[in-house]
Amino acid sequence: MTKKVNKEKLLGRQKEILQEKHELEAEARMIRKTLAEEDRKARTHRLCIRGGMLEAFLQDPETIDDDTVMNLLKNLFNLPGAKKLVESAVNQHSGVSNTADSTANQSTELVIEDFENEEGDEADRDEEWTDMK
Repeated sequence: MTKKVNKEKLLGRQKEILQEKHELEAEARMIRKTLAEEDRKARTHRLCIRGGMLEAFLQDPETIDDDTVMNLLKNLFNLPGAKKLVESAVNQHSGVSNTADSTANQSTELVIEDFENEEGDEADRDEEWTDMK
């Protein structure tokens, strides 16, 4: 008789454990889903903010098609010093700091100053753009 009672207790406990396991698995799925949703929302927010930043620099952004914007960005990122500037920004925000980064910061600042101080008419700049293609 004690064997039968003990077996029933064990079977009952097993059932409880399986039910708890099922509940924990459901909770884990819900947590994963919530985390994925939060990541998606953060990415969407980041894309909207950065897209807005880009459009702030474009004249009449509604009239420019996606391919033109992509070509513009490719050309801008291929300007001398642009890669160093991007690397410097990435390193600065990732907490990486060494003398190479300091040198990169100084050189990109010089490139920016040179670009800002560059004298020339629009025809010269247009010619530079077509040379980069």
